[in-house]
Amino acid sequence: EADAYGELYGVLKPGPFARVLADENPALARLIEEAASSIKIHADVTHDVGVVADIEGSDPTRTQDLRKALGTALTLAKLQAEAKGNKNAAEVLGFARVGQADGDSANFHLEAGLPYEFLERQLKKCVADKQRRAAEAARRP
Repeated sequence: EADAYGELYGVLKPGPFARVLADENPALARLIEEAASSIKIHADVTHDVGVVADIEGSDPTRTQDLRKALGTALTLAKLQAEAKGNKNAAEVLGFARVGQADGDSANFHLEAGLPYEFLERQLKKCVADKQRRAAEAARRP
């Protein structure tokens, strides 16, 4: 029950999550696949999307690298939004926080805001990928 809050919640496998990010940041996508063993996610989707993720890993060094890379990626996304004059996206991204690892464990906590337009683009990619895989499967004998 402690894991069931928000309008959307569940546990993601690192691979599919990494593939969503692969086009925009292949190095980060690779690090997610290598360092994370599971990602518990909760989202509030009443307007833009507020996301809380608990990222678990087995190697504290790799997971620490992932924590730092996610923090850097969020800062860069905010700076890019500001440079493009997208104040709403910059503001939402400004609320993002990557927490320290929990004690000696490899786990950490991420809170982020995702502008609607970004989420829409990513979900459209997921739908297109699923349709492509279904078409390929239908062509196989």
